[in-house]
Amino acid sequence: MGWWDYVQRIAGQESQQEIARRLEMSPSSVNRWQSSAPKPESVRAFAVAYGRPVQEAFVAAGYMQADDVAAAMRAGGPTSPATSPMSTEETALRIWALEGLPQEIRRRLILELVERPSSREGAGPRGGAPSNG
Repeated sequence: MGWWDYVQRIAGQESQQEIARRLEMSPSSVNRWQSSAPKPESVRAFAVAYGRPVQEAFVAAGYMQADDVAAAMRAGGPTSPATSPMSTEETALRIWALEGLPQEIRRRLILELVERPSSREGAGPRGGAPSNG
């Protein structure tokens, strides 16, 4: 399944404008997802906004392989934010452990995680959405 197929399956009948509004990004950014890969920040924002595991979205976007997720889960236990909230430090360590994800993307995700104004400590999935796709 490709990224756009994933977006349609998760968003259901929502229009591109509704998806964009939910993610606080331009509709043209969402429209580009039909023909090109989204930015990692957009993938994360989509997963959070729709209550899906970030790892699942990264696999759908082609940034990770399912084997990467399975290996990270074996190494660190369950990673679903809906069932087991993690500290910022634990989340950063798990992102870094995803060796199938390019180092530059892992660094950007960790930086974004650390710079968010709201803390993950003891919380479920939250966080701001990026402004463009």
